[in-house]
Amino acid sequence: MKKHRRKIYRSILKSTLVTSSVLLCLLLALLAYQTLTGKGAIVKMMSYADSLALAKNPAPDSPAADGRQAAESSQTGSAQPQAAGSRAVEASIKPAREASGSTRASGSAAENSDAAALRNAADETKRNANETAGAALNSTAADKTAGTASKNTAGKKAGTPKKATLVFAGDVYFSDYVLANYNQSGISAVLSEPLRNELSGADITMLNNEFPYSTRGTKAPDKQFTFRIDPSYVSILKESGTDIVTLANNHVLDYGTDALTDTFQTLDDAGIAYAGAGNSLERASRLITKKAGGRTFGFLAASRVFPVVSWNVENAQPGVFSAYDPSRLTAAVSEARKKCDFLCVYVHWGIERSTQPEAYQVSMAHALIDAGADAVIGAHPHVLQGVEYYKEKPVFYSLGNFIFYQNIERTAIAKLTLKPDNTASWQLLPAKASGACTSLVSDAASRQEFYNYMEGLCVNAHFTKNGRIVPGDAPAS
Repeated sequence: MKKHRRKIYRSILKSTLVTSSVLLCLLLALLAYQTLTGKGAIVKMMSYADSLALAKNPAPDSPAADGRQAAESSQTGSAQPQAAGSRAVEASIKPAREASGSTRASGSAAENSDAAALRNAADETKRNANETAGAALNSTAADKTAGTASKNTAGKKAGTPKKATLVFAGDVYFSDYVLANYNQSGISAVLSEPLRNELSGADITMLNNEFPYSTRGTKAPDKQFTFRIDPSYVSILKESGTDIVTLANNHVLDYGTDALTDTFQTLDDAGIAYAGAGNSLERASRLITKKAGGRTFGFLAASRVFPVVSWNVENAQPGVFSAYDPSRLTAAVSEARKKCDFLCVYVHWGIERSTQPEAYQVSMAHALIDAGADAVIGAHPHVLQGVEYYKEKPVFYSLGNFIFYQNIERTAIAKLTLKPDNTASWQLLPAKASGACTSLVSDAASRQEFYNYMEGLCVNAHFTKNGRIVPGDAPAS
């Protein structure tokens, strides 16, 4: 019984010795291969079958690969170069095989020594592999960065502008009618597809966000209309293609400063920029810039309509940038002019339901253009007001309601196309809302009726059939 047990032990020991010897053999073979190729590549523990596969399918820049490439390029199909490559790999394996023969002749002490050597070699191999992998990752990252830079600059000349399009819309409030449509049928029940295509197809789209996003706050006292919308519905703006909003209006603080703070966070999380309000005067009056067509577009916003003086960010924070003193806004415009190629100013002003601008709207619009604005966009009256050209720059005194209650008789989006030569072309595209869904006016007769109506409100501006705005009075028919 004891003899049988000793026989089993010897058999196990012999198997262990053979296994460790084979592992050492393979490790030495791989180290020899690495030395021959000079690559310093990551070393992997491979089986003997893998070694044979390597001999048959060598690395691309190994001697064997050179032999294979020479063989493949030869018309005669000679196998000599490939055989030479295989012999090179086999030569690297041969010393390891010879070493394994001497190792098998040793006893258990040699086994322990071999195991220790294997562990040390494996640790060293792992360290080398980690260092090589790190270097490879850094090299790959550098290559990707270089590739991205190359892609971004490919086919472009530095400073050469391209065509850019901007779209502006008016007052937006997600009333119960609008939310019911959205909850039932999604964005297509709030904005028609052609209108969404105009908004999302523009490089930059801006509108007046006339409410806070929050579930917090206290309703403002003695205010007839107070608005507040759950932050989850910011998805309507995202799905419509909105890039920037003005918060300078008379509803954004309807539920106090907590709700306004939530609004900042909601828009930030949605990736939608905002102008005209903030936690400080500096933030509320800050120029917001966006890139399009190789240019920097700038946006400022302010309100000339407050229910109480505490809404002014100079009196309490957070708050709204005030335009009651036009000098602050014009100073901001003058400073912003230095930092952008095209400057748009969005102002909340005027009298609700009035189709005619107040005298102060006209004087302020002119002052803003004199200070450096390229376009002035107005909101608050909830109806359309006319367009004026002043020093070849447009003033849209009011774009009216865009998304609001069930029905909007007339509204529009103002579309700027800035050409590579910096020529600005403006269009006014008519729209209307029915059943709380806003859509473009498509039939020719209704569009012409819209432009005839608008020309009655405009000052030295008229429209072509496709809605392009032309400075000067309409030619006599």
